[in-house]
Amino acid sequence: MNYKLVRIEAVILVAFLIGTMFLGTVGSLSTHKTHEFSVEKNSNSYGDRETDDAFLDTKSYILDRRYVLEPPLQTLANDYDDAGYRRDAGDDISHSNAIYPGEMVDDTPGRGRTGKLGASGDDEDWYYFSVCRGQTIDISLVPPMGYNYDLSLWDKNENERASSSNPGSQAEHIDFVADYTGKWFICISHVSGSGEGQYSFDVDLIGQNDADTGSDAGDSFASATLISPGSFDGYLDMNDEEDWYKFSVNEGQGIHFVLKMKTIAILSDFDIYLYNPSGDMVYSENYYYDDELLYPADVSGQWRVRIKIFPGYTDIPQPTEWEYYTYGSGAYNLSFSLEPSAPEPPGPVPQPQITPIAQTFKISNDPDSNKDEYGYLASIPACNYLENGERYLSPIVYTGDETPTNWFGEDEDRGTVDDTTQYLLDDWETYLASHGKTPYEYEVPSDPVEAAAEIAVNNWDSSDLAVIAVDGSAYKDTVRTVLKRTKTLKRTVEV
Repeated sequence: MNYKLVRIEAVILVAFLIGTMFLGTVGSLSTHKTHEFSVEKNSNSYGDRETDDAFLDTKSYILDRRYVLEPPLQTLANDYDDAGYRRDAGDDISHSNAIYPGEMVDDTPGRGRTGKLGASGDDEDWYYFSVCRGQTIDISLVPPMGYNYDLSLWDKNENERASSSNPGSQAEHIDFVADYTGKWFICISHVSGSGEGQYSFDVDLIGQNDADTGSDAGDSFASATLISPGSFDGYLDMNDEEDWYKFSVNEGQGIHFVLKMKTIAILSDFDIYLYNPSGDMVYSENYYYDDELLYPADVSGQWRVRIKIFPGYTDIPQPTEWEYYTYGSGAYNLSFSLEPSAPEPPGPVPQPQITPIAQTFKISNDPDSNKDEYGYLASIPACNYLENGERYLSPIVYTGDETPTNWFGEDEDRGTVDDTTQYLLDDWETYLASHGKTPYEYEVPSDPVEAAAEIAVNNWDSSDLAVIAVDGSAYKDTVRTVLKRTKTLKRTVEV
């Protein structure tokens, strides 16, 4: 059987460097057609390597490196202080650590409630959090016995707004009503006590003031809070995952909302959903962080808008073999206006049919050069190409990368980049098996010139198109002796 496909327009890497050059072809591609199968397109659319200082001074960087540009922060191996970060919290307001009063306390970063002070040079711990105007900030601090710690609350302009400085080891407490929406800061400071001591603290945000109502906005279509055009603030957390608002619109008007939380909440994303008077969700904007929604009303009446945490705590995956990390909390700003009209929202961007190719290209990680990156580039035309308007795809992965992953956990739990890659391959192979296929595995040669040539020979019949690129190999001067003679020179010295 002839596995060669008809000619397609694709690109194969061709590289040269000074006197080193290789030429690859693009044309009729052979992709082991017995491994191919069609899959219906998904119609859903949802919007250390350290180096020396001399090299860093050049301000240029090599691919496949991890550059440490400043000393790493010291970690605390045996506990989760400060506030779950396992390192010292910032020592001034500009280096404050984020905490999340509206989320569970589970000792992940920002969700711990203990810390340490008193060690040499560690006299203050600073934290910040998101608050909606009108909420009461309730802060408590319990110092260790024999120590005196003080507590203070600061605003975004670095002004101290409240403080508590009881004598000795008495607990400290602050109650304060926020007069703006955004980030607020607390400072826990060491007054007296020998050596390092561990404190516990808590931050609660009491009450809500969504849309200046003095309470929480409605939590359903039926209980939505009435608003008119203007700018409003609100707050969401694990106990209040969504806010609903209703408003009157005339047919033909443009419904315009701008939802902002990127600079107000902390590492949290909220999405916005629009419902017509019949209760049908007609449009949404769900980019990460800030969203803008503009929609033409096709019927008069009371419409609704829903603000919801992503991913939140309820409507999330429920795996049994691992724990899904739920998060999201903080304040937001919602601006609402009615325009004379609005364009129809854009439809889905058309995508070509995707046909998976049951093959996996594997590239050995080379941390000391860029050759593996060029091998990756040489692999792309055989793993990602168009033919007759249809997209053919298969994975290209790196192997042999033992770099530890950086998710939070114990050292023995972290795993490596290879582990993460294997998760992808396991899913890929399971998917292929569900269609009765097994992937053909190709080990990409470490020499990118050889890789490009081999991939071209194995996958193309002919080509009239080529691309030239530097191959990433080291440059070496060629030295040729043109003339070499030995001569003894005589000299006379007069005194």
